[in-house]
Amino acid sequence: MNRWFGIVCLIVLSGCENVLEIELAPTESEITVTSIFTENEPWQVLLQPTVPIQDASSIPPVIKDAKVVIEGSDGSFIKLTYIGGGFYHSDAFLPQMGIRYTLRVEADPYPNIVASDQIPRSAIVEKVVRFKDKDQVIIRINDEEEISNYYAISVLSQNMDRRSFLVTNPELDDQMRRFALQEPFQPFIDRPMVETAYLHDRPFDGDQLDLSLDVGSETQDLTVLVNSISKAYYDYAVSKGIQENIEDLPFAEPAPIQSNVQGGQGFFVGYNLHVDGELSPEEMKKRLLGQYYLSSYRHLDDLNPIKPTIEFTLNNDHSVAGFMETLPTSENEDKKVISLNGGYTFRHSISIRGTIFYYIQLHQDQHTFFQNTILTFGTNSDGETIYLRADQEAWTRDEISQWISRKFDKKE
Repeated sequence: MNRWFGIVCLIVLSGCENVLEIELAPTESEITVTSIFTENEPWQVLLQPTVPIQDASSIPPVIKDAKVVIEGSDGSFIKLTYIGGGFYHSDAFLPQMGIRYTLRVEADPYPNIVASDQIPRSAIVEKVVRFKDKDQVIIRINDEEEISNYYAISVLSQNMDRRSFLVTNPELDDQMRRFALQEPFQPFIDRPMVETAYLHDRPFDGDQLDLSLDVGSETQDLTVLVNSISKAYYDYAVSKGIQENIEDLPFAEPAPIQSNVQGGQGFFVGYNLHVDGELSPEEMKKRLLGQYYLSSYRHLDDLNPIKPTIEFTLNNDHSVAGFMETLPTSENEDKKVISLNGGYTFRHSISIRGTIFYYIQLHQDQHTFFQNTILTFGTNSDGETIYLRADQEAWTRDEISQWISRKFDKKE
């Protein structure tokens, strides 16, 4: 009786509409840090400001005058150089395993940033078995005892696309369940499809694990990537995945993202990669370096728009050189040439749902669509011609949303 009375009250009350004007307390902008490092690879730190609620419609400034340094427990001191778009870079004193590194950032008017982490030891992968007659890959890992180990497992196909998979080990169901989208009618999914499996070793500490992946199709040409990741890396990735999976559920408990950045947000984390297959990050980056041009451009509501001229080059030192020729919006307006010079990062995503694994991100100071845009990559039907692609939602001056797709072919 009480239950039905409560439901009737809710129905009656829902018919009374009162507009409540809530004045939100002002929030201060902070720096978000994005930095993932591994052995013998250049230091890369991306700094981006958060946008306070009261300024949500404004364009955030570029953090280009920061003092960014990294100190190693071995006494090393690295000062990073600004490249563009909040991106800082250095190839001095490259990261090494066994050294704890501390990032320090000073950038007025933001609070000072401090974050520390180190590169963990490489995962001990005894062998990787690809079955010809099954859609299955077995990764045999010898886990070190008395050490908390954290892993990130991913699979790439020959054309550099990620491959979704199931982790079928029963002892890992509890861990994998966290990455399932908890829909009201399917609340107990033990084995969700994932593009990266983040695991801790508590169920198999010090033992041998035959990690079983159901990849859904042919396995012979797959590249298997086994990352040994730091605890800070693991905590951030898992918390971000959980947050993404509940973001559309109105009654879900809040899931704050775990950050190891003091004075700001984000992550400064280390990893160690074991590659089994042809597509190492070095090989992919080698394929992607070079000059690109805009080969196709379209709005989904206009399949034949006039194509602007865009060209840029990805250099080995993580710099970008290029230009964009804008189209006139009226008869009295001339074309404009805007520099796209800046930098780029080639990184893997640590997001869980609906994301790519590897991508190129451009960083430059101009307020264009290129500022911090993400470019996915792949190959054409010939399997050789490489392209980059940007699919973005844009808003017109009339606040009408339109989807814009841009494809850049590599010049051979």
